[in-house]
Amino acid sequence: MSARRGAIPFEVDGTTFQMRFSVNAMLAYEDKFGENFVGALREMEDKDVPDFKRLRGLFWAGVGPDQISVEEAGELISDVGFSGAVALITQAAQAAFPEAVADKADDQGNAAAGGKPREKAKAST
Repeated sequence: MSARRGAIPFEVDGTTFQMRFSVNAMLAYEDKFGENFVGALREMEDKDVPDFKRLRGLFWAGVGPDQISVEEAGELISDVGFSGAVALITQAAQAAFPEAVADKADDQGNAAAGGKPREKAKAST
C-alpha cells in the first residue's frame, strides 16, 4: 500500500494495514450501514457501552472496503484489541477532520487568549 495523507499504519501478523477515512470510505460506511458517518463517530465517542457492530463497520470503512470484508474487520479488531481498534479509528478520524479537532480544543479552553477582560459586576447597595 502506498502512503496516503491521514493514513494511520498498523500491523497484524506481519501484514501492514492503513486506517484512513477518505470521502469514499465515509460514503461506503453510509451506504453499507445506512447511518451517517460523522454521527456514528459521535455515537461511538459518547457511549459508555460499546456498539460492536458500529465499531466493526467503522473499522472496515477505515481499512478500506476494497481491502477487507466486514468479517475480516472483526478478525482484525480481535487481533489489535478493542482499545487498539478504538484508538486507530479515533486517530484516523482526527486525521480526516483536523479542523474539527482544533475547534474542539478551542472549545475546551486551549485557544490563545484574546479580547479584553470582562468588567466585574458592581454590587448593588
